Amino acid sequence: MAAFRSLCACFVFLTPATAANASAEAAVAWRRPDKCMKAIWPDVVDTCGDSVGYHGACEARIGRMVSAYSGTCDSYCSTFGFECAGGRKVGAESGCAASGEASEYLSCADRVTDEEAICSCRDPHDTFLWRGASETCGAGRALVQQSAAATCSEFC
Repeated sequence: MAAFRSLCACFVFLTPATAANASAEAAVAWRRPDKCMKAIWPDVVDTCGDSVGYHGACEARIGRMVSAYSGTCDSYCSTFGFECAGGRKVGAESGCAASGEASEYLSCADRVTDEEAICSCRDPHDTFLWRGASETCGAGRALVQQSAAATCSEFC
């Protein structure tokens, strides 16, 4: 079967690799998976650092919240295929640190009136864990290069 290179979109639940398989693969070539894929997030003012661990949401300080995203983190996260996990208002300080009154937490549907907010978003497909994906391209999408599958359907 010939190797293929294609952009595959999978919308099914894929079981992550077991810890034993992950350890064996790490011994061959370790690369930290880009769980957050912040390179695809629009209007990021501050990336808020790296997320730790495999589970949970990633957050960033976002600009143009009112003018481009109706003021809600739900609207923002959905623009690139992620789900909202919450948000926070930001104060006069720069960055993402939660401190004092500036760290008022928001639900996904709460509207902010300022152009900046901190949104927490998560990939509902855990795309970063897909085995055989050479590059993640967003929630549920990955560049695939492998010989075991001849089509995206087989990969998914």
